[in-house]
Amino acid sequence: MLCYTCGWRKTPTASETIASDVSVEASVNGDTRYIEIQLAVKCGHCGRFTAIRAIDFLYPPDKEQERIEEWDEHIRAEGVIVLHRYHQEPALFRPCPSGAPGYRIQEAWDDAERAFATRDLATPAGMAYRRVIDVAIRAMTNDQKSKKPLGVRVHDLLAAGAISKELADLIDQAKAFGDEAAHGMPLRDKDAAIARDLCEAFLRQAFTIPHLTSQIKIAIAEREAQESEPEIPF
Repeated sequence: MLCYTCGWRKTPTASETIASDVSVEASVNGDTRYIEIQLAVKCGHCGRFTAIRAIDFLYPPDKEQERIEEWDEHIRAEGVIVLHRYHQEPALFRPCPSGAPGYRIQEAWDDAERAFATRDLATPAGMAYRRVIDVAIRAMTNDQKSKKPLGVRVHDLLAAGAISKELADLIDQAKAFGDEAAHGMPLRDKDAAIARDLCEAFLRQAFTIPHLTSQIKIAIAEREAQESEPEIPF
């Protein structure tokens, strides 16, 4: 039996293993071998399936086959399996949108995702997504110590032409849920979900799209700088 967090319900559960596969894989460059454990489980609460993937590389090279047999036996046994690090589908967390500068935005986003993935924490989750916006605005202004309220800093960016009116409106909508939560207004699960989507949309418009645009421009410039390939005579 496997103990895990259901990706559908976002709550801890236990399940019998429906199907499993234990195999030896290698890294892309081939210098690292590891054992990959794949499990298909069915939630004991909602009955929906989750795919679990874990990696084991903490074993001596000469014990590889022995380790595989240990995993096979462990999966078939009646005991409880607890995986401390694993990937699953559906996932518990969304990754932070690409292009966000520095590690603080990533950390704030991961904290918010943990709160969102835990049911009955809608209000802390809404506040956490507001913190993501606050950290992101500080990164945009390169000012980590400003005492100005978030709304004032957003207005300053708009007045300076650093962000568009559409992006400023999106920020206001996203932070409104966190403002309500911070002032004692309890949020519902769907409120936290909206705050999450708005926060993600803000990060994508503020960082991901400019980052991708920059990468495309670099790729086009490199392509144009290359000498044209000689024509092949026929």
